[in-house]
Amino acid sequence: MARRPNDKTGAPRFPIQARVTPELRDKLTAAADASGRSMAQEMEFRLERSLDGSDDIMEKLNVYVKSLERLFNKNIELMEKSADALIESCGGDDLFTLWRIPAEHIQRIEEKNGKSIREDVETRREAERAVLGAITDVFRKLPPSLSQKIGGEKLIHGGAARLLED
Repeated sequence: MARRPNDKTGAPRFPIQARVTPELRDKLTAAADASGRSMAQEMEFRLERSLDGSDDIMEKLNVYVKSLERLFNKNIELMEKSADALIESCGGDDLFTLWRIPAEHIQRIEEKNGKSIREDVETRREAERAVLGAITDVFRKLPPSLSQKIGGEKLIHGGAARLLED
């Protein structure tokens, strides 16, 4: 059983009653014996430590949240640069939607057939016919530029959803 050393701080103490399981009582007794504190002092020590640590935990959590925020913003920045690079590689704002139309036809044919144009000759021929037919339509009625289509919104901020609307 834990011994009762004298409280050397002289600080006033107020009684608090607590009910604990036998297992927790055994752990507290063992901890009190190991530290040389009484059971009450051990409980006070551990309770105080858990409450004092909450500010430290909140501070660490805030640092973590700020780090996540920075990473998230960096990720958005990289995604925006990737989207801009993709648009430029397709000829810029005006031509991006033109390239999208044949690509959509190829995608639909591949999904319908369950095969890639790279792997299956029949799928490739069917996609070729669809693309050639679409190109004629594209030049008869030019689609709006990308910026017109997405209303000036960035692709990663909802603009991609607008791009898919037809």
